[in-house]
Amino acid sequence: MRALLIDDDPWALRLLSVHFLERLPGVELTLRQSADLSGDYDIYCLDNDIAGEATALQAVREARAANPRAL
Repeated sequence: MRALLIDDDPWALRLLSVHFLERLPGVELTLRQSADLSGDYDIYCLDNDIAGEATALQAVREARAANPRAL
């Protein structure tokens, strides 16, 4: 299983990644600080506010179009 975690705050990203991996051990986790959705993932976890802009809605649409079965 592959997951993408996006948050522009490096501390939040680190904290979320630790909690994520505690709950889903063995998942291949990719961390990004920008709304770059490239790649094939089973799970997308997105911060809504990237650099002061609400980006999650558009990002979710892109993720759903690229991989309709992803969470």
